[in-house]
Amino acid sequence: MRAVDLDMLAGLVWYALLVPPRKERAAHDILQRQGIDTYLPIRKEWRRRNRYSKAKDLCEFAETPRYVFAGFNPSFVPWLFLDRLPIISGVVGIEGRPVRLRWEGRGGLEQMMRTYPSATYVAPSEQRYMHTHHEFTVGDEVEVIGGVLDGRRLKVVNIRESSAICQMLMLGGPQDVTLPLANLVKSA
Repeated sequence: MRAVDLDMLAGLVWYALLVPPRKERAAHDILQRQGIDTYLPIRKEWRRRNRYSKAKDLCEFAETPRYVFAGFNPSFVPWLFLDRLPIISGVVGIEGRPVRLRWEGRGGLEQMMRTYPSATYVAPSEQRYMHTHHEFTVGDEVEVIGGVLDGRRLKVVNIRESSAICQMLMLGGPQDVTLPLANLVKSA
């Protein structure tokens, strides 16, 4: 996905287009091939290949599920063309009329584009070894699952490759313990 040029995009009128589930990337690509400026914030996370495999791959997910943002020249919006594309289910609107998205200010599209300038967030590589939806970072409290420390809560002080260095109170003071990431989940 290309980097966002905000000066060029500021003069367009923006709409949120509704697309079928998990077809955001396809809609984005089709609209761009037709010369329409689009914006699709993406996050990449580590997910298992299938339920039988422990290996994880980097998978793309739309940050705004089922929506693609499209920018048009203010003098002409090709509604008839968009209506004929099977990948476009509709446009966000009120009482059957498309609603133009706000560009500037808090909560505007410009703020979202500044937050995700390259339109992509990539999860850290160490999350490949963590339990899905239980990912953690340095400073978080984690719970040990399995082994002699099962059920103990520890604080993460460092993460290296596929293991975490955690602190626990032992022998009268804090001690560093290295544990595999697969044996840790973020505490609730």
